[in-house]
Amino acid sequence: TVYVELYAADIYGNRIENEPLSWFFYADFSPPVVWGPDPPPSSIVTTPSPILRISIADSLSGLNIDTLIVTVGEDSFSLADVGLTYDTWSGELQLNLAATSISFEDGESVTVCINNIMDMPDYCPPNSIEDFCWSFTVALSGPTATLLEPLDGSYSSCEDQGVIILLGGLNGIEPTSIFLQVGAMTYTIDNSELELVGDSLIFTAPGPLWVDGQIVEIILY
Repeated sequence: TVYVELYAADIYGNRIENEPLSWFFYADFSPPVVWGPDPPPSSIVTTPSPILRISIADSLSGLNIDTLIVTVGEDSFSLADVGLTYDTWSGELQLNLAATSISFEDGESVTVCINNIMDMPDYCPPNSIEDFCWSFTVALSGPTATLLEPLDGSYSSCEDQGVIILLGGLNGIEPTSIFLQVGAMTYTIDNSELELVGDSLIFTAPGPLWVDGQIVEIILY
């Protein structure tokens, strides 16, 4: 804060009225700050039209919200557009893509940029920062499973016949989510009979489990 006082008189010694004339102004050399992009950078989202959030604020002359532009891929939005809002209390800028025509495909990499971030001083050019950009990936499909052994409808003469299933997917596999039903028993990755080796789910029978002519049902979920 800069305080100014003026004392003056004319050539006859008459002082100015209401002396001293005083006022103050603020020196603002700091640009706005940006934090908390959501979805986080390099994260995975599982909805085709997520809500995008980021916080922007300026502590002195204030953020010029009228200049803000949000670009999502090839699309651009201002606060005049449906779906984009700014909360002056919290500083949160939010773009609800479900209110727009934007819907992403499975596996798509999305880049979001906030452009024209500047404050609004009364004098001299505004303080600004470079465009703020981040990216995330959209994942809409779950893992895939391919039975390798024993094949559906096949015959086995092994009393301790095991099971091998090939698992795949864009986002990898969460081991704790695996449940494998073999016959009447259900196994998880915590059981010694079931293990995930690379992309292969392997069930090893602890010993002879089956009887002659038995139909064994295998369910992965």
